[in-house]
Amino acid sequence: LPAQLRDVDMAGWNTVAAAHAITMCWAHDPVTAIGGAAASGEDTDTMASIDGAIVGARHGLAAFRKKWLDALVARPLIEDVLQRLLSSRL
Repeated sequence: LPAQLRDVDMAGWNTVAAAHAITMCWAHDPVTAIGGAAASGEDTDTMASIDGAIVGARHGLAAFRKKWLDALVARPLIEDVLQRLLSSRL
């Protein structure tokens, strides 16, 4: 991970900008991008969450490892909201 993306000040604009930059570092390797965000220091769960959202929006569900999806506690709720959002019935 480039030095300027490690231990980023967790002000909102810095967090989001750093998460986008981390995603772009591994634009064609979503799993590594999420791992890089999780290893970035400071508020790593937030960084990985933002990065995961960007990866999902960019690459779709196929970008995520099956074991990650299977471990989601609220997966049925998440999938229901997703389907409603995609069909504009949210």
